[in-house]
Amino acid sequence: MKKIFSTILCFFIILISCKKAEVDDGRIRDYREKFYGDYNCLVRTTYSSMGQFSVDSAYKVVKVRKFEGFNTTAGKNYHDIEHKVGILVNEPFDPNSPSGSCNGVAFYFQYYYHPTITLNGVLSYPEFDCSYHVGFYGKMINDSIQIGFSFGSLGLTWTQSIVGVKIK
Repeated sequence: MKKIFSTILCFFIILISCKKAEVDDGRIRDYREKFYGDYNCLVRTTYSSMGQFSVDSAYKVVKVRKFEGFNTTAGKNYHDIEHKVGILVNEPFDPNSPSGSCNGVAFYFQYYYHPTITLNGVLSYPEFDCSYHVGFYGKMINDSIQIGFSFGSLGLTWTQSIVGVKIK
């Protein structure tokens, strides 16, 4: 009797604790959809090399879309696409020129980012785990976006910060 009661109790706990998928118009909603859209952003890029320093700041419309992966002559990336967003900073964008690769997975930065995003809007870039010289942070919270990226090596530093709000 105890065994049957324990089994039924476990079944009901599992049933109650499972999160139901959000359904909209007969289709299951992707948690990333709330982050998609166009953002008015200040994009600040700095570059320094051997004592020379330059800063470029511009207001741009940054586009956040679904990331569906890519396969080009220069590389491919279909890694964890169900948890990523595509962030287009500069147009035109040439998809045949990825910025680098990590363990055989190509990635972009500067003009197009494709980070992993959590349910809470925290961004991370697992592709950068191979490099000691790369830093990335980001978040998308309450219709705002904030990204910081840095790259450095001997005598060279390149950074980009993006801060903006969603266009309604």
